[in-house]
Amino acid sequence: MDVKQLQAFVRVAELASFSKAAIALESSQSALSRQVRHLEIELGRHLLHRNGRGVTPTPAGERFLARSAGILRQLEAAKEELHADDAAPVGQVVVGLPPRIASKLAARLVIGFREAYPRAAIRIVEGPTAAITDWILLGRVDLGLLNNPTATPQLHCQPVYAEDLHLVGARGRTLATRTIRLRDLHRYALILPARPHPVRNLIEEVCARRKVPLTIAQEIDTIEAILQLIQQGFGYGILARNTIPEGAGLQTARITAPAITSQLVVGTAAQRPLSVLVRSTVELVMHAARGAAPADAR
Repeated sequence: MDVKQLQAFVRVAELASFSKAAIALESSQSALSRQVRHLEIELGRHLLHRNGRGVTPTPAGERFLARSAGILRQLEAAKEELHADDAAPVGQVVVGLPPRIASKLAARLVIGFREAYPRAAIRIVEGPTAAITDWILLGRVDLGLLNNPTATPQLHCQPVYAEDLHLVGARGRTLATRTIRLRDLHRYALILPARPHPVRNLIEEVCARRKVPLTIAQEIDTIEAILQLIQQGFGYGILARNTIPEGAGLQTARITAPAITSQLVVGTAAQRPLSVLVRSTVELVMHAARGAAPADAR
């Protein structure tokens, strides 16, 4: 097994096409096909399904792709580090952002990065916290912004900001106060993300410690859908205030005694050394995220 075989397999699998991968790698389709086939023979597994529309990874190919992409990313990072200059880092850094944060932060982050590191490149990928965490641990991204990630010794987290969660309901319903005690949450039919969504895990952990039962009316993972269902009176949500659009016709009450506090962190792989460029980008991401933090964050 060699690097060229891994590059061929990863590019073909990501682009779902030998012809597109051949253009990207400036090679021929026949050469890529031979490299992938030799890899399959060495591993004793079929990695790709070939059909008239292109290719798709087999289940074994999916597993091998996750590892292979990370290996190639680390090889690139190692080469970049050899040529890095503290005053002017070079290479590419890959940053994972949750979609709602990416919509507010990605453009600002790219502009700031290009001004600070003109000899380097940044790539931003979007995904939920659980996916970004996996990408970090596999080496597919260098760092990511994460909401309440599951604690693991493989992940190093640096806090960016914290914000309290609120009970959210449609105007005209029973939310008449600015705060609500945690013990009273059982009175409300809740619309929450399903486990293992990090916000659902956080809510359940806090409530379990205080022996507060929850009444779940609906499980749904997208904030937009949760807000629409709340507006139509199907139940109540537990959200950060910055996720609620202006003029949405909703009312909120901060949860107290105790509060449910959501944490935004920058995550990196704890057992993998960070290049000069990645360390610099961590600081840039933390500064940009804090600059875009909601007014009630701390």
